Amino acid sequence: MVARSPRYGHSKWNPDLYYMPNRRLINLLCWVTLLGFTGLGELILQWTQDRSLLDLLHQGWAWYWQIVLGAVVGWAGGMLAKWIIAARFMAAVRVEYLSMIRQLRLRKAEVLFLSFCAGFGEECLFRGAVQPWLGIWLTAIVFVAIHGYLNPLDWRISVYGGIMVFFIALLGYLFEQVGPFTAITAHFLFDVLLLWQPSQQRLQPFDSTTPTPNLLDDWKEIKPPELPSEDDLKKN
Repeated sequence: MVARSPRYGHSKWNPDLYYMPNRRLINLLCWVTLLGFTGLGELILQWTQDRSLLDLLHQGWAWYWQIVLGAVVGWAGGMLAKWIIAARFMAAVRVEYLSMIRQLRLRKAEVLFLSFCAGFGEECLFRGAVQPWLGIWLTAIVFVAIHGYLNPLDWRISVYGGIMVFFIALLGYLFEQVGPFTAITAHFLFDVLLLWQPSQQRLQPFDSTTPTPNLLDDWKEIKPPELPSEDDLKKN
């Protein structure tokens, strides 16, 4: 689909170094998440609880209050995630994350569609069908681990993943106590906040005189090259 973030340190930008996104594949994965995960959740519910997904979606508070509360929770969770990613110790992870998102070159409509598919499909499957089996906390851990945020070989991403476990567990409680649209809306807005800005930023060409990020040195600040002064130019 999409390769990991490009290697840094090339003397000049080369478009062949970046993989062009396969939009058909991205759209296919969105539909698989929306229809496939939702359908699988329906089958699990029918088999284990003898109820349909529609019955599940009708439970809880009035749908508009669920959406309002979900929007507040999703915004708070998204801002928390962005704050963690912006932390200094997350510099190496941030460079790779931003590069990966920018490579997708998602349009605004695609960001919204992808976030909706993930929010609806994943919540119906994991919170609606799997959570009654595994419980809120184990489901949250499995969910975050599947997304690659609990990596024993990378403590930085695991710190982020550990905090996300608590956020996903909160969605599990909201799904059960308030209603499914609360978790769906929160998940949707969370993804939008994390994808929107990086998706609208384009990869910039590299120049041989411009310092490039060193993924092995989190603490080194990258500064632009100093331009020669007028006196230096006159001397030359």
